[in-house]
Amino acid sequence: MWYKEIAAKTMLWVANREIPLTNKSRVLKVIEPGLLVLLNDTNGVILWSSNTSRPVKTAVAKLLDSGNLIVKDANDDDSVNLLWESFNYPTDTLLPGMKLGWNFIIDLEVYLSSWKSNEDPSSGDFTFHCDPTGYPQNSLKKGSVEQYKIGHWNGLHFSGTPNLRKNDIFKFEFVLKKMWCTISMISLTDPEAWKKADWSNGRVRRNPLNCQTDVFLEPPKELFPVRPPAGTRRPALAARVARAVDRQLTGLGLGPLCPALRANPFFEVMDPFCQVALPTSFH
Repeated sequence: MWYKEIAAKTMLWVANREIPLTNKSRVLKVIEPGLLVLLNDTNGVILWSSNTSRPVKTAVAKLLDSGNLIVKDANDDDSVNLLWESFNYPTDTLLPGMKLGWNFIIDLEVYLSSWKSNEDPSSGDFTFHCDPTGYPQNSLKKGSVEQYKIGHWNGLHFSGTPNLRKNDIFKFEFVLKKMWCTISMISLTDPEAWKKADWSNGRVRRNPLNCQTDVFLEPPKELFPVRPPAGTRRPALAARVARAVDRQLTGLGLGPLCPALRANPFFEVMDPFCQVALPTSFH
């Protein structure tokens, strides 16, 4: 599964990531008792299969606009009664509406895992989890070793990312119940409106972006000391330099002495198609 309107094919989800195809004779279909299967059309060998929450006689598969591939009873349109959905088994991409975390009723964890390489979609070394232990928070692991935590959810943002600012593109939602512990990303924009360059519900540029003449700006490659070195003879000059650097960083969107840098400090930078403004994000 990949983004339809991005020229460079960007994969979102791979069903048989651990079992690569060896030839082009394959078929994807739904079989009883409600399984979505990928099989070798030559010998009928099943290469990959979904599971099902219950057996049904007539099941259908459907790809939703959200990117969620679902299997459901043909006679039941209730989203609560899905037989299976790809959003419960993501690869390396968190899509709006996907819930990262635990379903304690069926003991299912939904987490992200990296590709092994750019060409190999099988599971790599890195995984991203919602840890329900104590106060839940997201964590990045390499193998079983924890590399990074984003902090607890305090109702507004994750405590480890205090500079995560409210934006008009998406928001995070945290749910902690007896049955669920999840963190999800919710889109705040109308995709169809953005495709038509209708940004009335998002950020609006004062001047249209010209992909031929506009260029990307580059932040400074060096950050200067913000406190005068011990024993300096000109503390007033050092203080003025520090204030100037603070202003420069603030103008770049990095904030004065900000511990977490914005991945895209220039919110007006657009994608290669000059259609959709890139969301402001942090790392």
